Amino acid sequence: MIQVIENLTDFVYATVPEGGVVKCRVSRNRKGVDKGLFPTYFLHLERENGRPIFLLAARKRRKLGSSNYIISTDPTDLSREGESLVGKLQANLLGAKFMLMGGTTKSRTRSQSSDRSSSDCSSSELCCCGHMTTLAEIQYEIDILGVKGPRRIKVLLPGPPQGIHKTQIILKSKKAPWDHQLNSYVLNFYGRANQASVKNFQLIHESQPESVLLQFGKLTDDTFILDIRYPLNPVQAFGIALSSFDCKIACE
Repeated sequence: MIQVIENLTDFVYATVPEGGVVKCRVSRNRKGVDKGLFPTYFLHLERENGRPIFLLAARKRRKLGSSNYIISTDPTDLSREGESLVGKLQANLLGAKFMLMGGTTKSRTRSQSSDRSSSDCSSSELCCCGHMTTLAEIQYEIDILGVKGPRRIKVLLPGPPQGIHKTQIILKSKKAPWDHQLNSYVLNFYGRANQASVKNFQLIHESQPESVLLQFGKLTDDTFILDIRYPLNPVQAFGIALSSFDCKIACE
């Protein structure tokens, strides 16, 4: 288990190694005057023995026509121009499609303590002189007929370039089988999640349908597990999870 994160920005942009898993918790803070409408979300890295390690924070911006989230490595600075900004998530008006953009002009050093220091632009492939690049496109299937059932999600990730051509990695939500005894759709989270929720989902690649690459599941009203595998990184996984919290007018 990771004990110290020397560079938080590099860590959250780093793809999870093949065969590994990064186990996290997402918590939602709805306390305060307007946090019922604009909660703050936090992503922490789980540790078997010890306190979780903070990774990311996010909050929906106010007074916008569509949902728009700021993602930061600093929980005290969730501004659009903050030096710790690592991502922006924006939905269309129906809440059925989200674009996750990433990139930063600063690299921050951090251990388990709150010490931070600024430096020049890091060498991360997702960071290029402050210009944001597309980290993921998240699509929720529109439910025109009003058919009840789990949300159907497709996620498009940038793949490795092949010559001058760009490639995509396509992930889809795993189909939940119907349990006749429970009279509901059921996904197996192997003990990681314990509450039914429309927000729960697992993502797979069609080439390996039994291998869950991301799973997001409810523990309490405001706590969720988020397990991440290759080819995702924590920023992408957190952005995908944030999209699940949003109201989707035409999807359910």
